[in-house]
Amino acid sequence: MNKKSIDEQLRQNLRSHQNSVHRLKRETWNRIETELFPKKRRNRRNLLIALATSVVVTAGATVTEPGQAVVQSLTERFLNEQTIDNEMEGMSETNTFTLEANEEWSYVIYIDEERYALQSVEQSDLIVPSPPINEDVPEVSMEILKTNRTKEQELNHIYEELQRKEMDVTSQQQVSEPVVATKITAMAQGVQEWNSPIRIYYIMEPEEGTLYVIKQAFFLEATEGHGQRFDDMLQTFEAIKK
Repeated sequence: MNKKSIDEQLRQNLRSHQNSVHRLKRETWNRIETELFPKKRRNRRNLLIALATSVVVTAGATVTEPGQAVVQSLTERFLNEQTIDNEMEGMSETNTFTLEANEEWSYVIYIDEERYALQSVEQSDLIVPSPPINEDVPEVSMEILKTNRTKEQELNHIYEELQRKEMDVTSQQQVSEPVVATKITAMAQGVQEWNSPIRIYYIMEPEEGTLYVIKQAFFLEATEGHGQRFDDMLQTFEAIKK
């Protein structure tokens, strides 16, 4: 084979390789687009919207290793704000919630920053009123915890905790709102007053081996106030599967 034939063969091989790369990129983007933006989303709540894919497949992408694309952080994958329409004590409201993300525990939630603040404490994230409410009223908070316990172990732990606090479980049920979870509701023992404490637990298992526990604390008179607002924020909770 002469030199001219060899050069022509090399050019054909190069063109074939380039075509394969372009075809692979196009097919990859098509799959990503189908997964991110299906014609009909299975999640009926119009909540978290991905801004971009977690893996960027493009010729100009920054790479950490040859052929390995950068993975985006959670805050880069979701809108910074979300508008929530709700009804509070018979009045319609429209509020803007702000994104909060826990990279370690792989979840995001939108917070009503006009009324609440998220604090990272020793073993959980805690959403509390901002500014703080009167110290003369019972605790008002929503705690988010990711646990290594099994669901059965967590249920036993919750019941033991409620017994120590002298609270009676009034219901345990499976719910789909504000999240898909096992919901436990408990109230203080004895005669119910305006300031009688209430505890609500949501146990969520978005995938096998991953368990989140949400604990809401408020009092009877705040059921249609803080209780409703906690649920409005909780409906934006999204566990990110790895």
